[in-house]
Amino acid sequence: LEYVVVVNQPIMIVLLLCALLVAQASSYATMQLELEPCEANAANQTFQFVSLIPYVNPAAVSNQGYCLSITNFLNSEGSSIDAAPCYKDPVVGPGKEVLAQFWELQNGMLQSLQPDTPFCFGITKSGAALVNCTSPSAQFDFFSGHQGTIVNKASKLCVTTSGTPPPIPPPSPLPPPPPCKPPRTQPELTPNGGPCDIYGISGNPCVAAHSVVRALYASYSGPLYMVVRESDKKNMTITALKPGGFANSTAQDTFCAGTDCVIYMIYDQSNYGNHLFANHPGRHYAVDTGVNASELPITIGGHRVYGAKFNGGMGYRNNKPTNCLAVGDEPESMYSVFGGGHYSDECCFDYGNAEAHIGADGPGTMEAIYFGNCTGWWSREAKAGIPKNWHGPYIMADLEAGMYGGNDTFNPSNSPVNYEFVSLMLKGRHGELSLKTGDAQTSGGLTTKYDGCRPQHADYNPMRKQGGLILGTGGDNSDRGLGIFYEGAMTSGYVQPSIEEAIQENIVAIGYGN
Repeated sequence: LEYVVVVNQPIMIVLLLCALLVAQASSYATMQLELEPCEANAANQTFQFVSLIPYVNPAAVSNQGYCLSITNFLNSEGSSIDAAPCYKDPVVGPGKEVLAQFWELQNGMLQSLQPDTPFCFGITKSGAALVNCTSPSAQFDFFSGHQGTIVNKASKLCVTTSGTPPPIPPPSPLPPPPPCKPPRTQPELTPNGGPCDIYGISGNPCVAAHSVVRALYASYSGPLYMVVRESDKKNMTITALKPGGFANSTAQDTFCAGTDCVIYMIYDQSNYGNHLFANHPGRHYAVDTGVNASELPITIGGHRVYGAKFNGGMGYRNNKPTNCLAVGDEPESMYSVFGGGHYSDECCFDYGNAEAHIGADGPGTMEAIYFGNCTGWWSREAKAGIPKNWHGPYIMADLEAGMYGGNDTFNPSNSPVNYEFVSLMLKGRHGELSLKTGDAQTSGGLTTKYDGCRPQHADYNPMRKQGGLILGTGGDNSDRGLGIFYEGAMTSGYVQPSIEEAIQENIVAIGYGN
């Protein structure tokens, strides 16, 4: 997940995917770029920086959906540049992206990131082209006058698009998801049992259920997670002590004595087989490893167990097509219990539905709970609305290409959530999403942070969910977020508020921290 950003100073920015494939680029209509007197709020002089996947610090510049694009992908000085539709399809793999629309913003210049292209964006008497980066035609002030403008330092004129805007091609359709195959046997459901009993009896069965501290069904006594011992790389599965019970931390302590263990796998208790695995390629780290299995001892209801503490470069996902998680615009609901005191303003500590591969496939391809203080991608106007005494953390919905605490960005109802143990709930259906939080230690019910329309400014209606599964990272494995995970589950369907309240009561009843 990354975000649309409005940039107000000329620094190097980590910004969004605007790639254009060679096979399709030649057929796109374009607009010309020239220098004209600056006008307030002129649409053809308004630009944005948008986040770029999978790179760490390149940038792409767009104007109302059109990106600065090197014509025919030439890389020589004098190669022309125009404004072409930003490519929206998924990145298909290393070496297959064309960098004709990728730029790095630094020191008042936009340097091309095409291979073997040591030139910068500039506008000369002949039009926009690749020029020597020291040329006056390549020196700009970004957003120094009217918001969104790119002003040539020498002439004080604004970069302007001219001509009729070409139609923006729709994104290529995603491959169809595998058919949902419910397991042959379902866990026995118990009235007033665990969270997944409550969901299941309501008609919204858990399709993924993960916890490192307890069973989420009253009848479940199977595996919770697998630890791998650092000293000899042997593994051990940690189970619940009894049906509906807590994790067998004593077995873990014995197995890991004298060395470190990492949690390699978190089992799906739902019988759908949607397990979570560590050790995937990271975005900012070479590999997203599992968490230290013994770093965070806690007590729940008098039982000593361990939470999962993420310190960056750690994460889990299911890279195979998951079974029966929501796809497309299908409704779904989810909850999690996170630790409240360990978070960051980096992307992305998530749990939920993501791409079915490592990548960022554009708006609407994720629906996951985010917890933290990552608001840096919001527009300047939206950030200005945050009260000075608000410092996070916040619950937000990571919908890909943006994390939202409301319809678009700042939502005055989505105040910081400062509990030691936090209940978080997200649900979505056609055109609508809901966010709720609660104190996992005390009664008092849930607080609705948002319940309304999905963001309207981008392609979130309908959603294009893929049914992938992540914990601790973004869909593209952005892995700088910090967080603590205890438990969570995902269901089919849009659950009623009474069910969410029952889940919250169950969480409080088990005694987090007691």
